[in-house]
Amino acid sequence: MCGDTINNNLFLELSEKEEELFLLIVNTGFYINHYSKISSISNYTVRLLVNKGLIIKGRSHFIFTKYFNVYILSDYGKEYALRRYLLYPYIFRDRNIEHDYVLGRIYLSLSKKESKSWINEGTLIRRYPNTVVIDGMFTDAYDRAVGIEVITSNYSENDIFKKMDFIKKYCDKDIIVYTKNL
Repeated sequence: MCGDTINNNLFLELSEKEEELFLLIVNTGFYINHYSKISSISNYTVRLLVNKGLIIKGRSHFIFTKYFNVYILSDYGKEYALRRYLLYPYIFRDRNIEHDYVLGRIYLSLSKKESKSWINEGTLIRRYPNTVVIDGMFTDAYDRAVGIEVITSNYSENDIFKKMDFIKKYCDKDIIVYTKNL
């Protein structure tokens, strides 16, 4: 979309369900219809965001041996996230699909209050420049900062050490998942 269209639609109104889906994608990289089994997001809501130009259907992927259609942010959706919510979208990469799937499952397990407090990796990178950051953080019901990290077999020991160091410095609790154990 051209820049003028983005600026004219900056304050596009989203329903509560549309916002829930949009922020899921902003914070974890993508949406698959399988998530509807653990959330209240419907195919109708997905179609609404596609029609509004905020998300697009990406390539289909195998995730833990099952084939899924993947929805990701459009360029307009990325711009909208930054300007409307002051959030830098989580960077979706095809090669990290299983990592991001686990991250999405964690995000969807949170309460509404917890998910609204979520700070994704893209935003953390800008808040803590020159620091290795984690996948996300949120504030739990007891006002504790909870660090989230999904660790894959691609991580070096040094990467893991730096991420754990971030958690020690900035978080009160952690949720760490090793995908090789799934």
